[in-house]
Amino acid sequence: SMPRLLNEKLEIGLETSYKRHSQEDFYGLGLDSKLENRANFKYKSPEVQGRVMVTPLPWLNAGVRLGWQSVTIGPGTDDRFPTVPDRFFDDIAPGLREQPDFSYTDLFTTLDTRDQPGNARQGSYLGVLWRRHNDLDLDRFSFDQVDIDAQQFLPIFDKKRVLALRVQLWATSTEA
Repeated sequence: SMPRLLNEKLEIGLETSYKRHSQEDFYGLGLDSKLENRANFKYKSPEVQGRVMVTPLPWLNAGVRLGWQSVTIGPGTDDRFPTVPDRFFDDIAPGLREQPDFSYTDLFTTLDTRDQPGNARQGSYLGVLWRRHNDLDLDRFSFDQVDIDAQQFLPIFDKKRVLALRVQLWATSTEA
C-alpha cells in the first residue's frame, strides 16, 4: 500500500489472500434446509485485488477496487458427515459442482466523523459499498451486492457512557 500520496489524499494498494477451510458445513438452501442433511465441504479461494482511494477531506473517502477470485469447493475432511458432492446435486444447490472464477469491481465511500474509530465516544460513520461479481467461466453466476453500514455514537454526560446505534443492510441481486 502507498497511503501517503498527494499529501495523504491518495492511496494505491494491492492485496492478496488465500483462504482454505477444510471442514465447512452445509445443510441445504433456504428455509427447507434440515439438520439431518448436514454435509461438509472444503473451500479454497485465492484472491488478488488492487484499489485506489481518495480522501479529499479527513472525514470523507471514496474509491474503487478491482479484483479476481477463484473459488474451489471440494469434498470436506470431516469424516463424521458426508461430503457435499455425495449428498447434494446441482438441482438442489446450484454452483456446488462447478465453480467459476470471478472478477469484481467495487465502488465505495465512507463518511467518518467518529472521535476515535476503534473506540468511538461520539460521531457518525456511514459506509456504502457496491460490488459487481462477474462469472468469468460459466456465465451463470454473476451478481451485484450492496452493503450499507450506518453508525451513530451519542455520548452520555462525560463520554464515559455512550449510546451506540447501528443499522446495516446487505443486499444481493442476481441476473435472470
